Amino acid sequence: MCLITFQINGYTYSIRLTEHAEERRKQRNVSKMGILNSVTSLTFEQLEELKEEDKDVAIINKDKGHTVIITREGNKIKVITVIAKDDVWVKERTDVVSIN
Repeated sequence: MCLITFQINGYTYSIRLTEHAEERRKQRNVSKMGILNSVTSLTFEQLEELKEEDKDVAIINKDKGHTVIITREGNKIKVITVIAKDDVWVKERTDVVSIN
């Protein structure tokens, strides 16, 4: 499910929820806007680094009390899952970005 398409520095990106992420979002009562706020808090440089290093990123949103796990496939930013807490364990090869 595509949440939004946007441009940064001439590059077009889309933020998409996997079926699993949509299920978890609903179960854990996390809004789509909360997910968008978390993902769009990343800088262009962070997005490019994610593409180059083939890593997942855990975006911990302390204000909203949730964590969004994303990966990147080309210019698609895929939300893998949503966790309704900000104190989480992340797997190996996952970068962590904390936002307030």
